[in-house]
Amino acid sequence: MTRFRFLLGCCLLGAGVLCAQTPAGAASEASKAYLLQNGDIIEIRVYNFPELAQQTVILPDGTISMPLLNNVHAAGKTPAQLADELTSGLAGHVRNPKASVVVKGFAGRNVYVGGEVGRPAQIALIGPITAVQAIFQAGGAKETADTANVVVLRNRPEGPPETISFNMEGIIRNQRPDIPLHAGDVIYVPKSTVSVYVGGEVERPGLQPLNKRLTLMAALISAGGMKRSGKQDDILLLRDSGSATPQVTKVDVKLILKGAPDPALQPYDVVIVPKSGIAKLNDWVEQYIRQMSPVTLSLGFSYVLGFPTQQIF
Repeated sequence: MTRFRFLLGCCLLGAGVLCAQTPAGAASEASKAYLLQNGDIIEIRVYNFPELAQQTVILPDGTISMPLLNNVHAAGKTPAQLADELTSGLAGHVRNPKASVVVKGFAGRNVYVGGEVGRPAQIALIGPITAVQAIFQAGGAKETADTANVVVLRNRPEGPPETISFNMEGIIRNQRPDIPLHAGDVIYVPKSTVSVYVGGEVERPGLQPLNKRLTLMAALISAGGMKRSGKQDDILLLRDSGSATPQVTKVDVKLILKGAPDPALQPYDVVIVPKSGIAKLNDWVEQYIRQMSPVTLSLGFSYVLGFPTQQIF
């Protein structure tokens, strides 16, 4: 009997806690409901009275014009609250009205995503949305994007806009929280200015953005892969050593394919795939470097001009 009373008491206590929490929870949800504002486009329907249906814009003074009711204040109310008010007002003119209000367009509640994204876009801020979610809605970041330095520009009532910088990769990896967006925010994804160069016997020689971890093999694949004329066991990795001559490392791709470490590239590394059958590899590499674009050599790769002229291979 004592055990029964104890269990009954626990049940009643739990019920009391639930009852106490329910209104607070409901109030919290209600506080999150969207409030109509000037310029919103709303659709009004009245059950059994299609002649009263209309799509209208909330005027600058916050009102709408409604048949039988003239001007009705709408701004600052939830769609449900406005529907209840219309129902009550129409009850004095028609029998058993039941109004509904649906928001069809939001005034000024947009965010803008631009820069190195798949589809630069204006995104309607219908509900809560974060910076990374908006970027994905705009087609995601391009391969050329600098995802470590994405910027959110936010207007303030006074003074210049607030600038919020964030690392997109850090947010995706749950290393830091995402940024909730406000109406009017601008998200700008910049282009990466740090690159590596992949050249020689590859299908598409040129610069590749270094906006994330990039290995030598991944860079070769991004360059379209090696040509059949490429020398797989003598790929050269040139790196700025801080001295007059670059650090030169010979890499054997065949060993990497068998499980050897795949070197991670650093800013302004140069990967050169020599041509097979070259008798003097040094001379071929030096000549290739001299033929590189002056623009490329001015972007942080000028150290390669110190490639040793003596025979090192």
